Amino acid sequence: MVVSGCPIRSNSKWLGGIRLSKTGDGRIGETFPMNQTEFPQRITLNKKENFLEILWQDGHLSQYPLPLLRAACPCATCRGGHENMRSEPDPMVFAVKLSDSPATRIDQIEATGQYAITIHWQDGHHYGIYTWHYLRALCPCSECRGIIHGEDTPSS
Repeated sequence: MVVSGCPIRSNSKWLGGIRLSKTGDGRIGETFPMNQTEFPQRITLNKKENFLEILWQDGHLSQYPLPLLRAACPCATCRGGHENMRSEPDPMVFAVKLSDSPATRIDQIEATGQYAITIHWQDGHHYGIYTWHYLRALCPCSECRGIIHGEDTPSS
């Protein structure tokens, strides 16, 4: 797992099928093979370009703009109560436009068990648990958006 320029805290040596270990360059990495597609092989935070990138076990690459991740925060407060919480992101989050602010800048990412990450935003918010399934469903690429909405998309 790679999270550049961002500390990852974990009480476990394993995170979603990824063994957490410091490499010589300060990054965290070392993976082992898994058959499930909803596990990350590598996570990279690009603070300069404002996106989080996840390379999934099946080879798919997801690039999440940080404002999208914040707009899609899965916590009860951001969702408007427990009754609005779902395992899939609300499709309306793709229309939300958030400007650059501490609310859209990541301070750190924390491993949450072996199934998710918790993002600590610079404004102090850190209540959303982003499961691997939720993040995969949130992928903003046209291929994934077509699959989720049942549209036919050309193969690439």
